Amino acid sequence: MKVIAALILVAALSLGAQARADSADGADAFHRGDYETALQEWRPLAEQGDADTQISLSGMYRLGLGVPVDDKRSHMWANISAVNESKIGAKYRDKIARRMTLEDISQAEEMAWQCVNSNYTYC
Repeated sequence: MKVIAALILVAALSLGAQARADSADGADAFHRGDYETALQEWRPLAEQGDADTQISLSGMYRLGLGVPVDDKRSHMWANISAVNESKIGAKYRDKIARRMTLEDISQAEEMAWQCVNSNYTYC
């Protein structure tokens, strides 16, 4: 849980003013345990290519916070974050991959490709 909180702080500090406000609203909701609101605040930012928010979504899927536990989707968001030049995203993706089969990793990579190439429509 401490890793997720640290990632949220990184995300909040690196965004533009409006995005920071949305990210902060998501962080506030997350810390209250209102994961549905956090997801609603963060998903649009992630879909706009914000690497730090993508890591936060990855963490939610890894831990099952407001969403089902889903290592493939967690890997997908971390991988997209890494593609968006996040070193933290790359490290997190690799950590998640250690829990996955090669087939699951391949499927997660395909999901990431579909997500990005559909302009975040199919995530």
